[in-house]
Amino acid sequence: MDREEQLFCRRLQELADISDRRNIPTYSDFLSLNEQSLFWQMRQDFFFVDVTLEGLHPMAERKIACFQPKGAGADAPAPLSVVEMTPVNRKFSEELTHRDYLGTLIGLGIDRKKLGDIFISEQTAYAICMDSLASYICDNLTRVRHTNVSCKMVSPEAIQVEQNRKQVSGTVASFRIDALTALAFRLSRGKAADAVSAEKVFVNGRLVTSPGTVLKEGDIVSVRGMGRYVFVQAGGQTKKGRYGAELEVY
Repeated sequence: MDREEQLFCRRLQELADISDRRNIPTYSDFLSLNEQSLFWQMRQDFFFVDVTLEGLHPMAERKIACFQPKGAGADAPAPLSVVEMTPVNRKFSEELTHRDYLGTLIGLGIDRKKLGDIFISEQTAYAICMDSLASYICDNLTRVRHTNVSCKMVSPEAIQVEQNRKQVSGTVASFRIDALTALAFRLSRGKAADAVSAEKVFVNGRLVTSPGTVLKEGDIVSVRGMGRYVFVQAGGQTKKGRYGAELEVY
């Protein structure tokens, strides 16, 4: 563990201690997949508080760690908001990408750690951010590249996931992560196993290092440099002893 990771782990411990000592909920910034993996490694160290990860959407990759006093009852709502960004004139709008929106937001002086996922559906984008930034974004974000945009806060239920996804189905020898990753990205099973061994594969935010890890329905798998997929449904066994699998690949 390098110094930056040590400092990160120390900060999580401080948040847990403050929550316990002051009897209040505390929250981290948005965590990358690597940081979420470190969080899961430390999970047992937070036995004295209740802890969850929250990203406001099932497909969110970036999440915050939420610490709450043990037995406090109903979870306190995470301090997260959704800002909807829409071209003022859709007819003359440019084709704006995730990079365009993210670059513009950072250009407003916003720390990347305060921003979660950005989802794009057709000409509308949804940015998940800390509550404290939502009004600032709505008041100051008026243009992305050369396109004028309007912003407003919406509920998480309003988020539309980008349509750049496809359904993949096939058969696999087992529901191991190397087999399903190979199916998702049309790889040989050996190359899929290599990606796992190279620490490029995360399941629900946790780093996976064993190609033999067995997935269950609903698991979200992120593979660096390739994309993400959801293990949607496991099928029955074929006459040749293989198993059907349905995936949704992003």
